[in-house]
Amino acid sequence: MSAPTPAAAIAAARDGLALAQHVLALADDAYLSGHSEFEVIVSEARALVRSVRAPRLALVSKDRYVRSHGREPRGDGYWIFEDRDGYLVWAGTGLYSAAARAAAAEARDRGISSVWVAP
Repeated sequence: MSAPTPAAAIAAARDGLALAQHVLALADDAYLSGHSEFEVIVSEARALVRSVRAPRLALVSKDRYVRSHGREPRGDGYWIFEDRDGYLVWAGTGLYSAAARAAAAEARDRGISSVWVAP
């Protein structure tokens, strides 16, 4: 049996990372979280995401928010951060600066490199 080509290895790694990201998105599901087998899968997914060299924190983009509101996000409020496809990464209340840090950390833990503040 021959070794996989570099292109095949990269494709397999991308598929594995995408699968790990989907598993981590389900990690907070109350129905699944009680099952020991699922907990093992989640821990393996976290290990895979950590093994991939990701930036320290994800990039937080304000572009969509600024286009919608005409100003930069700031102050206290309810903040929603999405990935490139519009899927929820983090949501919560508080100061924008703290929310952006929390969203960037959550994105990093899921292996996502960029998040956007939802308008």
